[in-house]
Amino acid sequence: MLRALLIFAILQVLISAQADTIKAKPLFELAVDYSQQHRFASCRRDRSGALYKSCYDARKLYEAALLRAKSENKPLMIIWGFDECPGCRFLESREFNPANPWLTDRFSRWALSPTQRAGLSNEGHDLEVLLLRINSRSASGEQLSQDLGVLKMARERGGRRVWSPFITMTNPVTGELVSQASMRGNEQPCNRWDEFALNLEDLGYIPSDPGYERRIC
Repeated sequence: MLRALLIFAILQVLISAQADTIKAKPLFELAVDYSQQHRFASCRRDRSGALYKSCYDARKLYEAALLRAKSENKPLMIIWGFDECPGCRFLESREFNPANPWLTDRFSRWALSPTQRAGLSNEGHDLEVLLLRINSRSASGEQLSQDLGVLKMARERGGRRVWSPFITMTNPVTGELVSQASMRGNEQPCNRWDEFALNLEDLGYIPSDPGYERRIC
């Protein structure tokens, strides 16, 4: 009897440890704490609850986010947009809704092939992305998009300016910046999770799987 109880206790510990190992985490985490960032003292442009801040220097926000991403070895996603943008509001309600956040297990199941999951630590459940929103209509945001080459990227893909929402990802270690965004429908992944996965694949955060076909709309 004692032996049976001991075996049962060991099994419970093992099951609990396994559950903790595969416990899903939020896929996205805000890259900067705005309370720790300098705000333009005379700026009144940001409404209460604004996501795409105008009253902060975009370059300093980016540098703070990049520094953290590098220290934690996590990819940095930047959404270039503004609060009045209908597409940005739709993106926020679908992909970044705090009431229904993307979790690592959901991303692993929906966005990765079995081969890719097998090639990642904990089948992708340890993959986390830092998120930064840049107001693409603010003076500092426009300047940053030009400095980083995002404006050039948008123009090469059919836009006169950085349209919103335009999503980029950066590998903070190599400095490589990529985006799957396109104005031409036949080059755009049908789903955001495929877009995110392709970006992460391009940056080397997930292994490539040439045999895995993603829907292109």
